[in-house]
Amino acid sequence: MDRSSLMDMYDTHGIFLFPTLAEGAAKVVMEAMARGMCVVSSDTSGPSDYIRDGTNGCLVPVGDVSAMALSTIGLSTNAEMCSRLGNSARATAAEFSWARCARAMTEFYGHLDALKECPQA
Repeated sequence: MDRSSLMDMYDTHGIFLFPTLAEGAAKVVMEAMARGMCVVSSDTSGPSDYIRDGTNGCLVPVGDVSAMALSTIGLSTNAEMCSRLGNSARATAAEFSWARCARAMTEFYGHLDALKECPQA
């Protein structure tokens, strides 16, 4: 699927399901959040770094299919909550821009550079 089709898919669906046993950075979760989707994900590293359950998405226990189904059904029948979580998700994703990451890395390495000039005890 090309990028344009993927963005269209995000924009025409309100809920993004991400059942996983283990995850790294979970870029796809951040992409869905940036498009204002309400994300329902397993509560594992990666997604749980971005998602605050009930604030900007929903986290369910890893491997709990029933919890994922119940969360999805709840969101699909509550448009107001889904919209609120999606808007919060979009705001969260905006905080993780490449420009922000670059500034944080520059600051981090600047701090390390300053430490090398400190005398050792």
